[in-house]
Order: sequence, then C-alpha cells, then structure tokens
Amino acid sequence: MVESKTRLYRIWSHMKNRCNSPNSDNYKRYGYRGIKVCDEWNNSFKSFKTWALANGYDDNLTLDRKDNNGNYEPDNCRWITLIEQQKNRSNSTIFNGKVTTLTELSQLTGIPRTTLSKRLRKGRW
Repeated sequence: MVESKTRLYRIWSHMKNRCNSPNSDNYKRYGYRGIKVCDEWNNSFKSFKTWALANGYDDNLTLDRKDNNGNYEPDNCRWITLIEQQKNRSNSTIFNGKVTTLTELSQLTGIPRTTLSKRLRKGRW
C-alpha cells in the first residue's frame, strides 16, 4: 500500500496542517496558539511512523498530547482511545469526581445528551 493512503499518514498530515497552515480550519486552536510539530516529525513521516509503531499505534487509537498546551513531540504524545480523547475536550465535565463526556453522563443518568448540554451551558447541573 502507498504510505500516503494509510491512516497513519493522514494523522501525520493533519497534525502538520493544523499547526503549520494558517488556512487550516483548526489552525486557530493549534498553530495560532503556538503549538508546533517537532522538527523530527515535521520533516519526516518515516520518523513519525517509527515513533508511532514503537509507542503503541493501532488503527483504533488516536494521537493525544499529554500537555494540551505542549507541542507534538515524542515526549508529549501518546496513543489513546477515542473515548479517552473526548474527555480532553472543552465540553467534558466532572461527575462523581471523574472526568466524563456528555455522552457517558447521558448513559449514566438516563438524561438525554442535548438536555445535559443545555443544562450545563445555563449552569444548572
């Protein structure tokens, strides 16, 4: 298979795009904030791929920065599940002392996700 057609290549390409391209829809959340891709990865898919495969990459995982304000670099990145990734979003919340997503909270409480979202926005949770 051609490398540029792989999921891992797309992850690498999108990571670089959101950090390096002011025309990217996500640039304001990454590059504009000063988040960069380390030179090693920015200049070489092979280097990124080597790190990814040595650090648990799997098609069911997503790339995560341990420090949300830190750069994309080997010491600050890891592979986690989509559910874990969603807990890092600004719309996650704390329930019973644990970070959870609105979807998980909806499943736990039986309250529709849209209702929870409206309540949280209005500060009524």
